[in-house]
Amino acid sequence: MSETFAFLTKAKKKSGKPDMMFWCSANNERIARSKLSIALDAAGLDEADYFNPQRTHLPVVDDLPAEETLSSDFCRHYQMVDNDWVRRQAPLPAPQEEASVVSQMSPAPDTPAPTQQEQEPDETRLDFWQLPLEQRAALVQLYGPRDYYLDDLPTALEILNAEGEIYTGNYHMAVAIGKCSELAQRDADGLDALIMQIQQRYNHLIPHWPELVTFIRQHRADKAEPRPPANDATSETPIMLAPGRPFDTDFLRHTIACALQPANGYDLLEPEPTIVARAQQLMADNDKALAIWYKLLTDTPGIWEVHPDDIFAMIQAAPESIAWDEDATRRFIDENLSVIQPVPRRKHAQDTAPTREATPDNMAALFAASPLASLPTESAPDTATPTQEQEPDKITPPRFEPGRYPGLSSADYHAANGISSTMLKDARISLMYFHGRHIAKTIPRQESPALLLGALIHTLALEPEKFATEYALEPQLPPDVFTSSESMKKAIEAHNATLPTPLSTEQLKAHLLAHNAGLPTPLPLSGSADELAQLYAALPAAFQTLDQPEGASAAAIKKCLKAYNASLPAPLKTGGGREALLEQLAQIDPALADAERQKPQPLNTSGKKEELMASLRQIQPDARFADEILADWQRQAVGKIPVSQAQFAQCRAICDALLADALAGPLLRHPRREVEVSYFGLDDNTGLEIRVRPDVEIDTGHARIGLDLKSVSLGYVKQDNLRARLHREIIERDYHLSAGMYCDLAMLDQFFWIFVNKDPGYHWVALVEASPDELTLGRLEYQRQLAAIRQAMDSNHWPGPIVDVITDELTDYEQRRLENLAA
Repeated sequence: MSETFAFLTKAKKKSGKPDMMFWCSANNERIARSKLSIALDAAGLDEADYFNPQRTHLPVVDDLPAEETLSSDFCRHYQMVDNDWVRRQAPLPAPQEEASVVSQMSPAPDTPAPTQQEQEPDETRLDFWQLPLEQRAALVQLYGPRDYYLDDLPTALEILNAEGEIYTGNYHMAVAIGKCSELAQRDADGLDALIMQIQQRYNHLIPHWPELVTFIRQHRADKAEPRPPANDATSETPIMLAPGRPFDTDFLRHTIACALQPANGYDLLEPEPTIVARAQQLMADNDKALAIWYKLLTDTPGIWEVHPDDIFAMIQAAPESIAWDEDATRRFIDENLSVIQPVPRRKHAQDTAPTREATPDNMAALFAASPLASLPTESAPDTATPTQEQEPDKITPPRFEPGRYPGLSSADYHAANGISSTMLKDARISLMYFHGRHIAKTIPRQESPALLLGALIHTLALEPEKFATEYALEPQLPPDVFTSSESMKKAIEAHNATLPTPLSTEQLKAHLLAHNAGLPTPLPLSGSADELAQLYAALPAAFQTLDQPEGASAAAIKKCLKAYNASLPAPLKTGGGREALLEQLAQIDPALADAERQKPQPLNTSGKKEELMASLRQIQPDARFADEILADWQRQAVGKIPVSQAQFAQCRAICDALLADALAGPLLRHPRREVEVSYFGLDDNTGLEIRVRPDVEIDTGHARIGLDLKSVSLGYVKQDNLRARLHREIIERDYHLSAGMYCDLAMLDQFFWIFVNKDPGYHWVALVEASPDELTLGRLEYQRQLAAIRQAMDSNHWPGPIVDVITDELTDYEQRRLENLAA
């Protein structure tokens, strides 16, 4: 049953086009919007010059334009107030350069001439740098890079309000830019260039702001753009990352600890709990890499004027093991921070105040233009009844009318409306499984190596041009790359073997002991009086200081002996480490000690892998390590599917076998083949939307042929049994059900499966045609399953695989056992 739809299509101000009103009758809103799009094309208007159409109530007025006709005159006489059309007190002036799409409006009813003129636009110039970043982004989207006035703000604030669907894409772009505080220095031209890059990247299908934040930061990390110099930056005032959160030494350690983890794209002020826990652990353990980065960064002049996001991106881009080499880390910091300018400080209010004050009759715009708009509003606790937290907008999947859509991306097809044959196969598991997998979405899709291998074979065989954009091939490691700790140890040991052999500890001790052996021996201090007198008599004259040695006491004689012993040279110490022994040796043979110290010491062959890498860089500055090469590859492969060299080689061999096959090869290389064409339609019996996407279709002019490429693992199967195994594969995996849907919706006359064996080294190919009876069985089964889904939707009852009480019966073998035992 058809109903009436009315739309307001607001033009973007920078387009210079008028707003349009449109109404029509249609079965649903999707068809009505399609009619509006067709009307815009017929009028020669570009949809890019307009925001998304806003549905409104149909006005009941005499001068309503004709159905399915665009009218700009109607928007001159009427305006939207609370989703209702209300007549303006005075119509807007008609544009001189272009006439209305409607040739002539019906004459308006007689009304008294308005005595009050339209309010003059407020031409108070706004200070672009004083506005919050997201408001700047909204203004640039609306008007492009130019001077902005107070009258421009209401529409910009309407974008940021994000209510309804009219400004959804603009809202998410403005919010994403506002979240990236590192963009605060960009002027209007810089923001406009960034917005154009986002639109080109997503082809005007703008995602929600979290994905945009990740894209912006990755784009900045890949291509560091020079920023305008900030001559007014000083180190007297710290960067305020948030109210009460300055950029200080604690936050610098926090930034380094987060950057040392293999993650990116999160907010440094509010990282994930796992990131916080790991960062706290690194700081508590006084991690060596963290300590080196912190020491070198704090020694860097002007580091407190660099935004933490830039420091984070720099550390993430550095090789993992670089922190073990302070010299290399210092060079990396100097090279990468040279393109980063200090964060500009806000100018004083008197320097940035507008030359003309805003009129007080527009208080909302006046407040939005003031610095107060960027301040936090949580100044006092809210004692009111808490309201439900607003959920983020859900991404609306694309919708397609019944028809044929070549060139549709795989992501759009799988996210679009309609039940596919894969979904019907899930319903054959049970309707409960179908509901959890595709409606409630409580059952996640399980990725597996087999699925990856099948998708890779499909891409290489049918769409090889998409491989580079969808997959990231693991790099081949050069032969001189160090792949493990053992290879590093062997290189270090080979270097140590070339060094001159230093004296061992035992050899150093031997030198010292030989010196000590040549020293005079101290006199003993014990013995009888006669022995002490003899020792005294043997003393040099300088130590015989007693007046009457014959009657001297033993204590007096010992004192002289002690004085003599004290004058003797002390023996050198022979204990301690190598450095202590060299210090002792330097007292008797300085040349030998210096020669030993100048000998290069052998490098340590034990420790962590990072320590071994740092040691190797001392002897081989250009050494390459597999871990760093793979880490760089993983960073560059963000958003792509990683593929190992072994997987690629296997799939390449399978594709070569497919293309070389005498039967399947000509079909896969057919000049009139089309790959991955999407079809959308309605099931006649249930009214459900369905969709199919055959791998290959060929229109020979006499018949339409469909092909489906399947990889199987049936290597160790006898040749006589292979046909039965392939039939079993078709029936058990419901390939015939898919074939029936393909033939019905894509209007195919014949259908073939191309089976290829994926066991290594044994890639046979089989071309199997679906018989008419097999296709009929597939049609009946998919139609029965659609009917079951329709009934479940109507009753909202999704039963499991077993709904009734079942009786477990004995098998024939068990029945015979029962009879034998009972006999």
